[in-house]
Amino acid sequence: MTPDTHVQARINRLFVEKLHLEVPPPDSDLLATGVLDSLHFTDLLLYLEQEFGIAISLAALELDDFRTIENIARFVEGLSTMSLTPTRLSLSEGQNGSLRSEPQHGRQGAESR
Repeated sequence: MTPDTHVQARINRLFVEKLHLEVPPPDSDLLATGVLDSLHFTDLLLYLEQEFGIAISLAALELDDFRTIENIARFVEGLSTMSLTPTRLSLSEGQNGSLRSEPQHGRQGAESR
């Protein structure tokens, strides 16, 4: 899957404006070439979270996701898609007819009483 060019452009802008690095070609290995060292890497994680409104779990980090701009864009798109998908929530109608979200694990029907 080819990452969205808009996402890649936003990542390129982070490299220039926040990390103060020259934007490498999209398929250049950022780790092998030394463009992305450990300090820039941690800064990049913070800037990605801020720019895209995502949360990056350290337990889920895979270095291969950060080897190229293309890989970073795919990683961000994957997290963005996951954050837009509600988990364990259902919509139910409130007393005034408005929709409200309610965790499924907190609902107990009359059958369990």
